[in-house]
Amino acid sequence: MIFKLKKYFVIYILYPIRSRINLKNLIKYYGTNNSNQDINEAINLLNKKNCLMIPFNYVSKYENLHFEINFDSEYYPFIVVNNNEVYFPKGTSAKDLLGSVKTHFIEQDIESPHRYVAPYTIMNGHTAVLVGASDGLLALDLMDIFEHIFLIEADENWIIPLKKTFKKHLEKKITIIQAFATDINDGSSKRLDDIFKDYIYPIDFLQADVEGAACVLLKGAKNLLTTFSPKLAIACYHTHEESDEISVILGSLNYKISFSQKFVYMWMQRLKVPFLRNAVLYAVK
Repeated sequence: MIFKLKKYFVIYILYPIRSRINLKNLIKYYGTNNSNQDINEAINLLNKKNCLMIPFNYVSKYENLHFEINFDSEYYPFIVVNNNEVYFPKGTSAKDLLGSVKTHFIEQDIESPHRYVAPYTIMNGHTAVLVGASDGLLALDLMDIFEHIFLIEADENWIIPLKKTFKKHLEKKITIIQAFATDINDGSSKRLDDIFKDYIYPIDFLQADVEGAACVLLKGAKNLLTTFSPKLAIACYHTHEESDEISVILGSLNYKISFSQKFVYMWMQRLKVPFLRNAVLYAVK
């Protein structure tokens, strides 16, 4: 009962209040006729709906995106995307399932601030490591580019769905590892340095979206980053300081850093100046 009341308070009282305060501060800081067209576009959309994480017009083209939901013999739900069956955990609601898929397409659109493949970047090589694999849709996008892809996912609810999605490719093309990628080895927590300590093939791309834990992931991957020098795409917007903290770690390893286009707006948090955050940090040597 207490948990339900707390959840109700956060969703229906705290978040709406916070979103209004954030928008008021955003407009006060930038004005309504800023020289930056991306900021103007965002403010115009947020004035209509103040709870948009990606406040850009291109998102509307996915408004009516729809997939038929099917179930396998074990009652795991799945949809078909580009001739691939993509599975989800048992009990996933239709709203959450379709919302997750729509989010992937919005985030990986060519106009998106959340896109993991940097514009004009040539993606190729032997091995990609994707941390925070969840539904595996990004891996499907990269299947024809890399010889092998490691999917590292901490949430056990995703492991069986991932195995079902990639059942034709397990071991040959795809390796799934259940682990929290951190800077220690302790139970379910694993360092990438230890996971790949005996790996003999080139690791050419490392992507991570780990809900604010990117710094501990990178601290546990310094040998990997030094040995293989992979291109990086790291989600860096979960806290106000995250992009700066990641930049310090990678700068010490001689990585050159850039950021994705535009920005995201974390309307549900207590935001600080400049209110808008870089979404994905790219790094190369």
